[in-house]
Amino acid sequence: MGSDNPVMEGLTRPLKTPAELEEAEKLRDADYRKKVIHFLCILGGKTPGDTVRRIMRRIGTNGLWANYSLKGRKGKKKFEDLAMYPVIVQACSKNHPNIQIKTVEDCVADTLKYAPHRGTQVEGGSSVHLPEEIAAAPEGSSELLSQSVI
Repeated sequence: MGSDNPVMEGLTRPLKTPAELEEAEKLRDADYRKKVIHFLCILGGKTPGDTVRRIMRRIGTNGLWANYSLKGRKGKKKFEDLAMYPVIVQACSKNHPNIQIKTVEDCVADTLKYAPHRGTQVEGGSSVHLPEEIAAAPEGSSELLSQSVI
């Protein structure tokens, strides 16, 4: 599924590696940067934290964000030095005009902090944890399933 919009094309799939993120650092060009900010604003979110998570989920995977911390602590790369960081801050600030920059920074820091711990989630937004006996049950064994539901 192609797109005529070059901004959309660059963000069609989340980036997975720091090398891919470095390639995407063409945000130093002012016109391209404005288009990316506008595109990321469209993702929206009810709260600043929700907005930051949506934006960062669109840009990269949790595996990518696990390599970064806002200030570069604990042996990780420094996220605030990337050209992507002010773009995220500006996009979130446009969605929430009365928000303080510090609040957005905290949301970005939290998203990066918890990225290594986030697993895959099923549609609907929550992980499903089945008891071991149900998860290990062979297909067609509805007896065990009906007993554990009751």
